[in-house]
Amino acid sequence: MPDSASCLRGMLSAATALAFVWGSLCALVSSHFLFRAFTETENPLHNELAIGVAIGWLYGWPAWLILPVMAVSVWRKGRRWLSAVLIVPVALVAGTFVLLEVSRSAL
Repeated sequence: MPDSASCLRGMLSAATALAFVWGSLCALVSSHFLFRAFTETENPLHNELAIGVAIGWLYGWPAWLILPVMAVSVWRKGRRWLSAVLIVPVALVAGTFVLLEVSRSAL
């Protein structure tokens, strides 16, 4: 029979994996719509593409909270490569946020 510490580790590992997959999916959705917004400037639905970016941000909010916490936790355990992998979706979304805001201010 597993003890409670190993059960907790297993649940945290599953939650981290789920947050990573969910965060990656939302980051890819945001990146896709941002790429289309930059490349299809003549598209009459240009503003709706920005809404697609925002939807990716909004649906990913649980991952944006969980992944940095888990990355710090993993970093303290000495698994620095896993910490870097966990922070990639958050960095990608932060990059899309900066690019969208810069493009909006340039208009």
